[in-house]
Amino acid sequence: MYKSGTYYKDLLSRFIRNEITPGEVEELFAFIERAPQEYKELLDQEDIMALTAEVAHDSPIVFSDQDVNSVREQLLLHAGMQGYKAKPVAHRVRFLHRGWVRYAAAIILIAGIATAIVVSDHRQHTGPGTVSVNEGNVHDILPGADKAVLTLDDQQIDLASDKTGIAVGEAITYTDGEKLSVAGKRLMLTTPNGGQYQLILPDGSKAWLNAASSISFPSAFDGGKRQIKITGEVYLEVSKDKSRPFLVDVDGKSLVEVLGTRFNINSYVNEGTIKTTVFEGSVRVGANGSSLSGEQGDDVAGTGKVVLKPGQQAIVAVALPADRQPKTSVTDGPDKIAVLSDVDLSQTLAWKNGMFSFNNADIQTVMRQLERWYDIKVRYEGKDSGITIDGKMYRNVSLSSVLEFLRESGVRFRMENKTLIIL
Repeated sequence: MYKSGTYYKDLLSRFIRNEITPGEVEELFAFIERAPQEYKELLDQEDIMALTAEVAHDSPIVFSDQDVNSVREQLLLHAGMQGYKAKPVAHRVRFLHRGWVRYAAAIILIAGIATAIVVSDHRQHTGPGTVSVNEGNVHDILPGADKAVLTLDDQQIDLASDKTGIAVGEAITYTDGEKLSVAGKRLMLTTPNGGQYQLILPDGSKAWLNAASSISFPSAFDGGKRQIKITGEVYLEVSKDKSRPFLVDVDGKSLVEVLGTRFNINSYVNEGTIKTTVFEGSVRVGANGSSLSGEQGDDVAGTGKVVLKPGQQAIVAVALPADRQPKTSVTDGPDKIAVLSDVDLSQTLAWKNGMFSFNNADIQTVMRQLERWYDIKVRYEGKDSGITIDGKMYRNVSLSSVLEFLRESGVRFRMENKTLIIL
């Protein structure tokens, strides 16, 4: 009996969502084997995006290139496409842990459209802050959420987790319309470990704060400049106002000047550097309080100030304790600035888009992100394994999901309360 392409699209969708019978699985693979080209033609990019969107919630798994290539080659050979040869890739972490689910990813990848797919992992929630897991009475740790503390002079206000952002003027306006008077006051918004938040500044500029970050600013920008101070990691979309430059004091260690642009600053103390990355427009970056005034020609890499264009990243060295010195450095000293071009902007902004994104990251780099996002402590007891992590994963997953693929990558650890011990 003839069955339309729509039928097989639906079959594939139900296969990915684990709503398919064993007999239908055989039917789907038989179709791929019988008509691989027809199969590829009936799957356009919109179809693939729709399929992945259907399952992209709760607790996703991310498929690395090495696993995908291996399974993809097997399926293509099974489908009669013997001429296919998977492109070799460097060793990457295995983010897979389900049997046939990987074949669902590979089926989609035959179309050459998607490089990763997420699958839902339904868990029984037992109450606020905990998730039931398969290890007796162990309780999992949920990911970070929208939460922050607003300091008005000496008054502190916990911003409700059900309010995802605020706008600041003569009054603070929540995204749902509720207002709080702040006229004439100095404000500081702080996110804890396990928190994130967004706000609109008095001039209309927008700021997004990652976990363990802060932004300090007046309730109104008076005079000829707009100046704020930040710590941690903040993404900014600055309203254009040529008459009033926008200045960012990065914890007294760097100064960023901009007229109107989109950029991200990562200045966590334990990272050892301050990274300013430009997405749109241009900014001028100074190191260690360097004056940003002067001729354009004075702004060159390797000196105390530099102008960045879209796709560029300035890296300012920050002093670290002897036991926290990075293995390698791209800077020459505390008053020097290195500039990288053609930066992976999607990786820089992964946190704002709800993702973890690692590119050849060592375990310490990964753990620092987990400490901030899951509000845990990390302790090291074993020797450095030398394992590096590549891949992406949604940040809205519980800690156990992250630890699962770390375990599969060869990382040895144990969990004691809220302390992760790397062995």
